[in-house]
Amino acid sequence: MENIKPILESAGALYGFNQTQLKPLPGGHISHVYGFDQDSRSYVLRITPPNDEISLPEMQAILEWMQYLAQHGASIPGPIRSVNNNLIEIIEHHGGTYLAVVIEAANGSLSEEVHIKQWNEELYQILGVTIGKIHNLATQYTPSSPTLKRPVWDAIPNNFNPESNNDPSLVTIISKRGEVLDHLDRLPKGKDSYGLIHGDLHFGNFFIDIPNKEITIFDFDDCVYGWFVMDIATLLFDILVVYQGPDKGELASNFLLNLLKGYTREKLTSIFWISQMPYFLKLLEIGIYMLVYKDYDASDNVSWIGKFMHERKERIENDIPYIELDFGEIFRSI
Repeated sequence: MENIKPILESAGALYGFNQTQLKPLPGGHISHVYGFDQDSRSYVLRITPPNDEISLPEMQAILEWMQYLAQHGASIPGPIRSVNNNLIEIIEHHGGTYLAVVIEAANGSLSEEVHIKQWNEELYQILGVTIGKIHNLATQYTPSSPTLKRPVWDAIPNNFNPESNNDPSLVTIISKRGEVLDHLDRLPKGKDSYGLIHGDLHFGNFFIDIPNKEITIFDFDDCVYGWFVMDIATLLFDILVVYQGPDKGELASNFLLNLLKGYTREKLTSIFWISQMPYFLKLLEIGIYMLVYKDYDASDNVSWIGKFMHERKERIENDIPYIELDFGEIFRSI
């Protein structure tokens, strides 16, 4: 294991904290993640070791977007500038380049760990307001440099756009994906419907502070240009996996109705876009299936993958909607 201590000491000098303040946090896939308190506020330090998967311009683009959102009142953890006034600090150590970033810590609990009974219509609407604010700000955002522009959704691998796969067992599923893409290719990409989105807006990527009725969105690492309805579809998609229950239709309808009630307070949308939801849900369903099917254990009905994968292949191949809802009627009920 690498000796991270000298890098942490350098980061402390750059961001004004003492290494003894740091507490390791979970969640770092590639990076080392730590929490610390200073001046009655909490922060998160992320140290990214040398890695070919990490691009400095990409990180700069993400942090500039987050800074813009935070400065304009979006409920996200804003990035903190170093003593050198940088959003990212480069630390050279033993011939390797480490990247240090500090952001504000979010209050509350990770939303996927909150029991469904603690949610209510008001909290769904607050979530909608939070997302609507971000999408509305996206319509006004222009990166400071062309090099800091994020890619479009189908230019990089993500949940909507899995990497190509020639597995013979996927022939029908890939064909179904092609049919969805043919439809999406005909959709307009106007400023009010298409822009910079979160791109991975599931229930593991926001905190909820129930007593204070606040929701904080984080982890913008997958932000891309796409249709705004993609983020809404991801939320609806995930709640039906995270919260298992006997009547998914009732849960989905109530969730989406109240999410849109909040969303439209900040960002206008239309019945046309909400009626496109089945296509985005199906694209996401197929994309995630292609990402996780090799790791699926048929005896697993507890994990996220286990719950999602149950009869999933058959449902996709037989054109069964991800969820049966009258999306137009839900929109008209806002």
